[in-house]
Amino acid sequence: SEFSLVLQITDTSVCFVKMGIQAVSPDVNLLLDTTEPGDCTSTGFGTPQGWHAPQFALHTTTIRVTNNTVQNTANIRVQNLLYKGLGVTENWNVTIDEGKFEWSVTRAWNSFTDPLISDRIPTVVFEPVKDGTPRPGAQIPSITSVDFHVNGSRGFHVVDRWYELLSPQVSHTAVLAPSMVMIEMNNTCELFSIGKPPSDGTTVIALGLESINRLAHHPPQPPSAKVTSCHLRWKVQTGKEVDIPLSLTLESKYKAVEKSIYSYMRTYNLWAGFLYGNNPASVPVLQEMAFFPMIGGLYSCREPQSQPVWATLRKTLDFLLMSPEGVYPSGYVMPRYHVSGFYNATWGPMHDQIPHSILSVYYYTVHTGDIKWMQQKMSTVERIANYLLGPCGVAEDGLFKTPGASGLSNGGKHTSNWFDIIEFGHKDAYINAYVIMALDALHQMYQRTNRTKKADFYKKLHGKAISAYNSTFWDESLGIFSDWVDVDGKRHSYMYSDVQMLAVLAGVASDTQTTSILTKTEEQYQHWMKHFNISRDMIWSTPSNLMNVSNAGDLVYNGTLQKQYEYPHYENGGSFFHSNGFDIAVRALSNAPVVKENSAWVHFERLMTQGFDVNKLWGGEWRWSPPGDLHSEPMTNANIVMWGLLRGGFGVYPTLLGLKKRNEPIPQFEGASYTFCYMGKDKTLQVKGGRTEIG
Repeated sequence: SEFSLVLQITDTSVCFVKMGIQAVSPDVNLLLDTTEPGDCTSTGFGTPQGWHAPQFALHTTTIRVTNNTVQNTANIRVQNLLYKGLGVTENWNVTIDEGKFEWSVTRAWNSFTDPLISDRIPTVVFEPVKDGTPRPGAQIPSITSVDFHVNGSRGFHVVDRWYELLSPQVSHTAVLAPSMVMIEMNNTCELFSIGKPPSDGTTVIALGLESINRLAHHPPQPPSAKVTSCHLRWKVQTGKEVDIPLSLTLESKYKAVEKSIYSYMRTYNLWAGFLYGNNPASVPVLQEMAFFPMIGGLYSCREPQSQPVWATLRKTLDFLLMSPEGVYPSGYVMPRYHVSGFYNATWGPMHDQIPHSILSVYYYTVHTGDIKWMQQKMSTVERIANYLLGPCGVAEDGLFKTPGASGLSNGGKHTSNWFDIIEFGHKDAYINAYVIMALDALHQMYQRTNRTKKADFYKKLHGKAISAYNSTFWDESLGIFSDWVDVDGKRHSYMYSDVQMLAVLAGVASDTQTTSILTKTEEQYQHWMKHFNISRDMIWSTPSNLMNVSNAGDLVYNGTLQKQYEYPHYENGGSFFHSNGFDIAVRALSNAPVVKENSAWVHFERLMTQGFDVNKLWGGEWRWSPPGDLHSEPMTNANIVMWGLLRGGFGVYPTLLGLKKRNEPIPQFEGASYTFCYMGKDKTLQVKGGRTEIG
């Protein structure tokens, strides 16, 4: 399906400019819907009903642009729009023509009587609606800029729970994901603003201008004496191709899939994350920090698109890793951040952000080649590594033991990782897989900077950790890795996909173990297909776990929170899209006969045709039991899908010590060519005669 872009100037109950998007099929529609307003006042200023735009009256009919064919062209002009009692007037000009919507606003200050109300110039607000109901984060504007200010470790507080981030840039371009509608913004005012409340699944994101100078003044000051008027222009376009720094060419018979890949990866700057981390519509999770440069490294070094993204990501990592509120003197890293500051999740002592922090520095350096920057971060990296070694016990026996998380089946709030309503804890296989990767990264980082003693230490510890992982977590009776072992020594095995696949990718699992895992995986797919009487196409995205969490005590609040005991439901069996990337990479790596019918390519193609082509993979969780539905907020970590396809499909993985071939390319990549950024320079892979050649 495609998308409709709906701009509602106002209605009888909402006094602000609202841009909402909902799925339609098959056309791309640009819709201007204007109605006569009711009496708008400043009541409830802190809510969307009060702080975005003024009262005005427009008397026009609906204007729709379908497939860039104008059904009703309009030029709407509103002059001398007066904000009652605020000393502010505006002139508006709205034009729709040839698939473009332009809205120009000129504001003049006659006086400055109420800074809390008159500081906001009209703003485009993204409030997705489906069937009349707000839909959390269905469209997200991606903006890459190193110039945004976040007011220390938090956003600028506007009112109530609304925060904004500010940029002095006068021009910005945003691409809405997943619809690919493009918005160009230009202004002659002082500051560009992005505003939102800090929460999961934010339904409203506001893009506009801030005429109050919050950067240099406390309390905020009115516009400077020289600024008596300013101008803002929005230009919204459908159907415009977004040029991205992706260089991938497949053979002609796969051109349809190649086109979908380019469409998918057009959100190339969305993941960069300086504004809010992993998802501009939600709370960023530092437990995904390594994903940012892993995704960024899939693109070429092409100028000028890629450079602002890497600069933004660098500022993101500088901010998250150098803030004393984010990284404690002990080396503990806070797991979450939103515009009101760093915070700990309520569900337990999260710890997978510890290895992720190390890996984020590693992957950033692998792709940019910025060794000098890496060296500047090594004091912080060492502090975090010492937290792994000491309080978490890795130096003792090679195993990470989560402080404060028992892993016991008591339904408490002591979860330890990304799956934050599952009682992972103590010896956590998910965290330990990332720890093994982090130990290898530390070895390479020290080796690359000629600190051989440290490099040798981490190389030995890495081998020790692999042995400890196998002896602790491998369950021979099930033929899979257990998910965690609690403080009483009891195994908890629900076949979490990330645990199994990360263990393979981390180099823990042998070929025999990998075959066993994939065999068990296919058996579980068959089990659930029979149980729900569904086809494999219905389970087009890798479930979080393939065995039901049958012990309610292994769920927070014994599974009563939103009925988590029902399978599949959220983190108990629901599908999160990043897991497909790890799954695809492992299927590409393995020669096991069991994956022939559901190979890496088959899995990816099913994901694209049943998922991306239908819903753009835009949500947090695919609940695959009939009738099937998307839930939760969108997460841009879904681009890890492409990491799995491109790394696993070509069989080449970049490291600080060179490009590592782990497997032969998948057959569908015969004749393919792919260029990506490695150590700051483009590196090209070509598949010829079933082998990947590195150019």
